[in-house]
Amino acid sequence: ENIFSINSARGDLWISKSFDRELQSNYSLLICAFDGFYQICSSIYVNILDENDNMCKFNSSSITLTINENLPSNINLIQVQAYDSDYEQNGTLLYKLSPKTPYLNIDSTTGTIQTTINSFDYELIQTYSTLIIACDNINSLPSLCCYLKIYINIIDINDNFPYLIYPSSTNDVFIIDYSNKTMPRLKAFDNDLDLKNRFISYSIIGGSLNSSINVDYLSGQLYLLSTSAIPLYGTLIVSLSSQTNIQLTILIHDHQTDPQKFLMSIQQYSFSSQLFYFISFISIAIIIFSFVTIFVVLYFLKQKQKQKHDDDPLMNTPSTTTLSARSLVTTTTITNKKFYDTYYSFGDSVNPDIIHV
Repeated sequence: ENIFSINSARGDLWISKSFDRELQSNYSLLICAFDGFYQICSSIYVNILDENDNMCKFNSSSITLTINENLPSNINLIQVQAYDSDYEQNGTLLYKLSPKTPYLNIDSTTGTIQTTINSFDYELIQTYSTLIIACDNINSLPSLCCYLKIYINIIDINDNFPYLIYPSSTNDVFIIDYSNKTMPRLKAFDNDLDLKNRFISYSIIGGSLNSSINVDYLSGQLYLLSTSAIPLYGTLIVSLSSQTNIQLTILIHDHQTDPQKFLMSIQQYSFSSQLFYFISFISIAIIIFSFVTIFVVLYFLKQKQKQKHDDDPLMNTPSTTTLSARSLVTTTTITNKKFYDTYYSFGDSVNPDIIHV
């Protein structure tokens, strides 16, 4: 469709409707003038300038994400993208979150949404929503914007450890009165909200009483394996869902036992044992120190005696003895530190003299 027209008498060029650069960005025209005999023509090129007349669009009005809690920072969640048919600056989009949130960042040019150091905690937030705004021609007016709503569902993960609420962790000794033949039930709690993650199981994995006491896997109910050894005193290591290990010091007594006197006697025995071990340790240390000291003293005395012996000139000066008998001349040189018995024969003597050198 030709939207151009010209006044044939005056040469005025007209358009029949407005241009739409998004449909056609330029036109090429050939205009001719004719005087009845001669004709001259000229080409005209028309470039259409863009105006910011189109609003950007997202593919949808909202999106929903499902993510785990406690994600690390700088994790890419999704990249959103809006479209603007305008040209250059009028079609360049910048993205932002409204309002700003401590949990998410968005790349203003690419539309990539990332996590921050403030991760979602399912125990505090289960769902979250925010608005993404894309605007064109951001550096001048007018600026046209479009909007995308984002909904986030948080998934609970098993990030909390169970802990014991009965007996209290402040109790030094868990005293159980077995006079009525009943045992208490352990109680624990887990701050996770999801039922699967907050499930707690009980098991005994050690301690001096592990052969005397057992616990129900689901309820935490304690029960005795034998009642013949009451009163019982010792430790019990309880595992909660194989995540938390707790050591309990337990005293089980009946009406025949005063728990306070029993504990006092144990404390006195423990103190006496510690004192005995301490004294034994000090004694052994003193004995070892004495042996080491004696050994060092003897060693240095021996070294000093050896040095004195080496410094004696009689033990280090060589001596030469020349003795003659008939036509025989014997020369003996003694240079060692040891003593030698040297025998020399003079003439025909049967019993030679002995010279000690």
